[in-house]
Amino acid sequence: MLTKTGEQTRKLLTLYRTLIRSKLDYGSFICGSTRKNYLYQLNTIANQALRICTGVLRTSPISSLQVISSEPPLHLRREELAMKYIIKLQANPSNPTYDTIFRHQPSPLFNTKRKAIPPLNIRMASSLSSLNHNNIPFVTTQFSSVPPWTLKSLTILFNLTYVKATT
Repeated sequence: MLTKTGEQTRKLLTLYRTLIRSKLDYGSFICGSTRKNYLYQLNTIANQALRICTGVLRTSPISSLQVISSEPPLHLRREELAMKYIIKLQANPSNPTYDTIFRHQPSPLFNTKRKAIPPLNIRMASSLSSLNHNNIPFVTTQFSSVPPWTLKSLTILFNLTYVKATT
């Protein structure tokens, strides 16, 4: 049984996950290609919200704060969301982004510029190689050639619901 403060913490963490983390997650795998100081600002927002939710002191280490609240660090969350996106993209080769992620070769400019921010396909290359995505059979998404609004409407037989004993 949760104490009053434990229940309040649980409710505040639910609010954090629905209102704040959802905003931080939106497009975050693309934001992972941004400058470190911008990502630091997002981490500061998340950490401050977790401090408020859990009621810990400001001097508490961030890693213990994340353990108490069962929240992963934002950089791991971004990587998880990026992997989910890439796996979803693997199932739809007709998506315009597919070629950019899986077939596009990075320009040699990235090898010469150390401060260049790598795009998603370069950042996730090591994770993709560890996933070995070429050997996983993905079911590709197929769309019907018949538009759904041209289909006939369904006929539902409600008379079967009246005879429950023999149905």
